[in-house]
Amino acid sequence: MKKRALFVLCFALLFVGFSGYCTAEDSFNVLTPEYSPPAAKGIFADVPASYWASGWIEQLYLDGITTGCSANPLSYCPDSYVTRAEMAAFLLRLRYGGNPPAEAASMTLVGNWSGSGQGIFPNAVVTPELPISANVVIQTGSLFVGTFEAAGTQAIATGNVSADKSIHATISVQVDEQTQTVGVIDGKWESEDQISGVLRDFNDGSTSYFTMNRVLE
Repeated sequence: MKKRALFVLCFALLFVGFSGYCTAEDSFNVLTPEYSPPAAKGIFADVPASYWASGWIEQLYLDGITTGCSANPLSYCPDSYVTRAEMAAFLLRLRYGGNPPAEAASMTLVGNWSGSGQGIFPNAVVTPELPISANVVIQTGSLFVGTFEAAGTQAIATGNVSADKSIHATISVQVDEQTQTVGVIDGKWESEDQISGVLRDFNDGSTSYFTMNRVLE
């Protein structure tokens, strides 16, 4: 059975049904029953864009409510059962906007980062090592916004730092005044001033492994 995917829809209905208990201080927005998520981009390796619940699943990820079931490759496990532990994580991320415990939130990304990465295409062709950089301008709790540049192409990066200090970001560009997701980053803290991660590029299908260091002034 499609247990996890079915949970996505049930969870959305549960959220709408109980939204009357929310107060003005709540930090999340209530979606109407008519809400329909944007078209899926294929963020998860095991959830193709054609999958019946792909749009709902990817929206949960982009909203910071789920981080998937594995990072490399980024996967969702749509047919797996949801445990009580996972339910607790989903509900608390929904209630607090994905904010992690204070220890993880204290790890600030704000500032300039520089490094290099090497990509692998679906046909197994490996690219030369390329320079990459990032500039995080805002971080509120676990949520951050900045710019990301790889091989001369600049994009907007938005994401969050999870409780385990892993980093999840969506890379997007503006096309005809609309935001288009072009890739996702999953990284982790190696130290306070170093991050390693994986960038999945939706445009060319490549997977790039990179390391970035904070540029100290």
